[in-house]
Amino acid sequence: MRLTRWMHGLMLVSAAACSSSVTAPPSGLPATLSAIQPVNGAPSSPTLTAVDDSVTAVFVSLANACSLSPTAAAGLSGATVVMTVTSVEKHPGVPCPALVALTVYSMTVRDVPRGTRTAKVVWRSVSGVSAENSVLITSTISLP
Repeated sequence: MRLTRWMHGLMLVSAAACSSSVTAPPSGLPATLSAIQPVNGAPSSPTLTAVDDSVTAVFVSLANACSLSPTAAAGLSGATVVMTVTSVEKHPGVPCPALVALTVYSMTVRDVPRGTRTAKVVWRSVSGVSAENSVLITSTISLP
């Protein structure tokens, strides 16, 4: 009986570890993501700008032939606007050819509540049941 309880406990801990690694990013705010052709070339570093009720981020990422098209989600985590771009591997565990090219993205989040708050852009790479998050930029923004 103890062995059975121990095994159930181990399975619950394992399941929790797996599920926490692929926890969904904050959501609830409308977000759009577009690959763009910048007028003055690729930006040297990510940018965040706030206008009216929107926050826009422009950043560069390496395009990968083994990943699906990235998707955007945004939401509030406390007073922080979290803008998440998720890239999912098509075939986890299968060797992938070299990175293809630099891509410039523009992500816009609308309906952001007024006030001064922190905004951050997170690039989330998902492979199978694991996810790796990289913060591209964090900045203070003010919305009227």
